[in-house]
Amino acid sequence: MANDFTAFASAVYTALGGTAANPPAYYAIAPQGSTPPYTVFQRMSASDEYTFDSRGVGADYMVKVISNRQWPGEAYNAYGSVHTAIQNAALSISGYTALRCERRTTIEYQDNDRFWHVGGIYRIEGWQT
Repeated sequence: MANDFTAFASAVYTALGGTAANPPAYYAIAPQGSTPPYTVFQRMSASDEYTFDSRGVGADYMVKVISNRQWPGEAYNAYGSVHTAIQNAALSISGYTALRCERRTTIEYQDNDRFWHVGGIYRIEGWQT
């Protein structure tokens, strides 16, 4: 059985469509030379919840589109399809029963290299099977 870190990340990657998606999705950082826009996601935090016979995991994932345009419009347009793919997705998490996948907050900023980052923090919860 996969650990929860691997299982949850794999489920998010699959929901986002992987590198075949438009925009393509990568974990933590896009490969050097990738052409924007692209999606980057990563686990921000996670917590365990125990009962007498089971263990639940709740994890927060940052999911964002990165664009190198002067204005954030391209990032917002691409993020629309990303949000549709992940919000309330029926995730298939190996070794877990998925309970929810919901955006909790949005993010928007421009980094020092003038790339726009537009997306959200998604809460994903599941119980070990």
